[in-house]
Amino acid sequence: MLAATAQRVFDVLSEEKQDAGPLAIMTDGEWMWPADLAYYVRRYNISLPENFITHARSLDWVAPSLTSADLLLIEAEMFPE
Repeated sequence: MLAATAQRVFDVLSEEKQDAGPLAIMTDGEWMWPADLAYYVRRYNISLPENFITHARSLDWVAPSLTSADLLLIEAEMFPE
């Protein structure tokens, strides 16, 4: 996890305000995705980019643990001063 809050996000495709998960950004050091992505894949069977799927499969679907230094570098790239 790169960034997280205590806030929850709601399904933007549903009028019922269904809880879609935490407001957080996930990363494996190469890709970043919102924590609620899995919700949309499960609920709506959305398609993901093939190169994302290939990459995730190559990691056996488990994002590697990143060091604090790795996360700081990614954060600096995302939020340059």
